[in-house]
Parts: sequence; C-alpha cells; structure tokens
Amino acid sequence: MRILAWNCRGAAKPAFMSSFRRLVQIHSPEICLLYETRLSGSGLDRVVRRFEVDWESYVVESQGLSGGIVALWKRGGATVDVFHNCSQQVLMIISAPNAAPWVLSGVYASTDHRTRRVLWDELTHLIAQGLPTAIVGDFNCILEGSEKRGGRAFSDTVDRREFRDFLSRNGLVDLGFSGPQFTWCNNQSGQARVWERLDRAIASSD
Repeated sequence: MRILAWNCRGAAKPAFMSSFRRLVQIHSPEICLLYETRLSGSGLDRVVRRFEVDWESYVVESQGLSGGIVALWKRGGATVDVFHNCSQQVLMIISAPNAAPWVLSGVYASTDHRTRRVLWDELTHLIAQGLPTAIVGDFNCILEGSEKRGGRAFSDTVDRREFRDFLSRNGLVDLGFSGPQFTWCNNQSGQARVWERLDRAIASSD
C-alpha cells in the first residue's frame, strides 16, 4: 500500500490543489494524509469538496490557524475504519482481503511537549491492542544531534528524552528515508537558519 503524507502548511493556498493533484499523479497513493491544513468550518468544507469523487475523506479541524489533518483514501480499495481520539492524530484501521488488519496513525504533533505527552499516551494504549501499527507524520521533535543543523547546539532536553522513551517502550522502528536529511527549516537567513528532521515514519516490528 502506498501512502502519501504531506505537511502542506495551509490548504487554502491557491497552489495547494494543483500541487496535491501533481503529487497524486506522480506517486499514485491509496491513502493521503495532509497535515497543517490550517482550516476549519466552512473553509475546510470548501477544500474537501474539491477533492475528486474517488476519494473518501475524514477531517480534524485546525485550532485557529494551528494544525489540522485531512485523511483521504481511495474508494473501492481496502476497508478503512477511521476516527480520532485527540486533535494530534487520525487513526485508520485498514483491512484488505486475505490480509490481517493493521493500524495507520497520521500524526501532527503539538509544538508543546506537554501536549505531546497526551499523544504518546494515546499511541501507547493503541499499540498495546496488538495490531501491527505504522505512525507517519510530523512529530515536532528530534531525537539526536544529527537531526539538527544550525541554531543553538543540540541539548538532550526532556521532550527529546520522552520521545525516545516512547519509541523504545513500544518497540517502534524508524523506517528511514531517502532524499533530503532535514524536513523542516525556519526560513531564517545566515546563522539564524535552523534545519531539523521533524517528519518520519515509524512502525511496530510486525
């Protein structure tokens, strides 16, 4: 199954829909997870109505101009049961013929590490149910110094230790990546520019 996860930084931008369609054409995903839509209410409804009729959708509204998730999956494919138990993730239970069900969590974690603790707890309870689980998205946290360039020197803060502990406690494996090493930049210039690897895909060993 092919999954497209994209932190679009605002789905109301004029170029959003054409960019989305181009990504779908290139990668042919069966599931799309769109993060940081920055939309709620009627604005979100307008964007969702523009997706082609062959997509099913599930949305988590943004909090003001922060966050927001849209999950899309192809009609006529695997059976998908979708819900969310906190604003930082969408959960999809995916069942295909002749295959065991598994869980996909689309994550857009809070920038506040105290709020991220709620997400770690929710995901820990989910993984304990025993289904194979993949977690994909923007975790808004790095694990080690190699995942950061520029700005202040890396320090092993409590939020980073909590993230590592969450991964270790649940036996989660980083699925790695190809392409650019960093997924986020603060768009500052000179010595103020910071790059970090905030986005990743992790999974249970099964």
